[in-house]
Amino acid sequence: FGKADAIIGKASIIQNLIIENGFSNIIPTGPAKFKKFEDYYDRIGIRQDWPILKNIIEKAMNSVTFEEKQNLKKKWVLNLNLRKKVSILKLTYKEKEYLNSRDPIKMGVDPNWMPYEAIDTNGKHIGIVADYFKIFQERIGKKIEMVPTTSWNQTIEFGEKRKCDIFSAASETPERLKYMNFTTAYISFPTVIVTKSKVKFIGDIRQVQDKKFAAIKDYAILELLHNKYPNLNIVPVNDINDGFQAVNSGEVFGYIGALPPISYQIQKSGMLNLKIAGKVETNFFLSIGVRNDDPILLGIMQKAIDSITDVDRQKINNKWLSVNYENSKFDYSLFWKILAVIVLI
Repeated sequence: FGKADAIIGKASIIQNLIIENGFSNIIPTGPAKFKKFEDYYDRIGIRQDWPILKNIIEKAMNSVTFEEKQNLKKKWVLNLNLRKKVSILKLTYKEKEYLNSRDPIKMGVDPNWMPYEAIDTNGKHIGIVADYFKIFQERIGKKIEMVPTTSWNQTIEFGEKRKCDIFSAASETPERLKYMNFTTAYISFPTVIVTKSKVKFIGDIRQVQDKKFAAIKDYAILELLHNKYPNLNIVPVNDINDGFQAVNSGEVFGYIGALPPISYQIQKSGMLNLKIAGKVETNFFLSIGVRNDDPILLGIMQKAIDSITDVDRQKINNKWLSVNYENSKFDYSLFWKILAVIVLI
């Protein structure tokens, strides 16, 4: 929220938080080195009047082998040098027969939701979700064919009418469960509020629930917000651009949506008069939606998600969620010229 310029902390924890929350405007920039803290390690604290326990704990710590430490690191800490690959899934005979006998899997996507996904001018599926599906397609060994749509609303309609077999990335809602089942989530991100830059930080959306807010129609956020905040006045809009315009024109107080697409759009549109003013207590979790009359396909897509490694996630996030900073130099010659004129006056 711009209240601090940087955060200093343990690399593995910060890296995990960035990935888990989709903080596209925060990146690790390098190690923080302090002369007085070169030997900083986590320790176990033991009450001073129990020296015997201290000795026992130290013996237990010393008994941990190098191999055991490495296994723990591989399990819990992201390791970019780890080359764990899953080239093929362990499918049952029934699942293999199913894939061999069926046509390509038809997939509905959001045509305008970068950096998560979009359909570009060449009709190609791009973004974070698209990169995940390149992996999924390779591992299940079956072509996944995108069904072109012009809006998420149309994609939802195609899902209801069985014109597509799966949604590439969608949140589970009571309404969607009428025609879709869902895998476990493979992407998560926080939900934030965009307002004009002069608005103060919003600690709790209930503080401003008398205001109007925009949210994209047919997105799960609309249904979830209505359930969690029934008194919130929400105006449906077609897409994120319409939401930003509504805030900019004063039609609504704020726009509510996912953090990465909002950060992406603010940078792309150059709307410096807008800012992220707060976070909503509703995190988004994206799963693959599978038509509810096809349980075998649901099981296959779940196995595809389970095959994703930390290396896969890190590679995709590094590609799409990193912020590129330009190293601009201050023009001192211009500064001295202007200063000279001021002094002369």
